[in-house]
Amino acid sequence: MTTRRLTSEEDTIALAHELSLFVRPGDCICLSGDLGAGKSVLARGLIHALAGQGEGPEVPSPTFTLVQTYDDLRVPVAHLDFYRLSDVSEAEELGLEDLSASHVLIMEWPERVAAILPADRLEITLRISGDRRDAELCGAGDWAGRLERVVACAAFINDSLGAAVERRFLQGDASTRRYERLSLR
Repeated sequence: MTTRRLTSEEDTIALAHELSLFVRPGDCICLSGDLGAGKSVLARGLIHALAGQGEGPEVPSPTFTLVQTYDDLRVPVAHLDFYRLSDVSEAEELGLEDLSASHVLIMEWPERVAAILPADRLEITLRISGDRRDAELCGAGDWAGRLERVVACAAFINDSLGAAVERRFLQGDASTRRYERLSLR
């Protein structure tokens, strides 16, 4: 588990961008926190980061539609909001199993469907205390090791080059390795 201080909306978006470098189809990212804690900002930032350079798609909150898919990203995303669900059986009707085969699932209010959450997931709890905001990240299953790599990569880059580095996904070869392009701002 790791905690990240979020001093601004830009910090939340930067966290989303950093996570976008590590996600792959089949991932489940669970966003918890009170109303207004930044769950939708984090989800929107992740979707925009996966869209690549430019503005990216419009990302409305799926509070009323329950699920919004984004198929034309580097990694397709299904953004889900379970706030209005009264029973976990309602979530089972959304086709999560099919979506999880090809999409990253970004779930807001996952505690409402805790019984059907996958064992491999990244849990992010956004907390507000006065004027302070924090993101608590906890990896479950295969995300435990991946979260360690996310933290280690960020620490190495920040220690070596400082915070003035822009990190972008770089398409690599057919191996399982992951690549980034680093640019000084």
